[in-house]
Amino acid sequence: MKKIVTIALSATLAFGASIALVGCGDGWETVSSGGIAIDSVERDENGYIAEDAAKEAALTMAEVTEAECTLIDTNLDTSGNPVTWTVDFDANGTSYHYVVNAENGDLIDFSSLGI
Repeated sequence: MKKIVTIALSATLAFGASIALVGCGDGWETVSSGGIAIDSVERDENGYIAEDAAKEAALTMAEVTEAECTLIDTNLDTSGNPVTWTVDFDANGTSYHYVVNAENGDLIDFSSLGI
């Protein structure tokens, strides 16, 4: 089980999600995953998971380090329900896209594409 300072991958996770990507004909790979378990994660002033925690969770799930990334872009989307963090990054010839529930850490969507 991989563990980082504030986020642990799924030992205590009791939920799962099936992931579907719209327009799969472009070569994107999708997976099903339960998400991340949140222990004592840093939160922002609105109670959402902090940007660094969402980024670290996505990098951990992809099994890459920040040093391996040539691009990392994070965005907090408060327009939907639930509020989500989108984390996009390129590493080792692959482009990754993660969407994480900013309230509870569930993995909502994941896709990757060789670049």
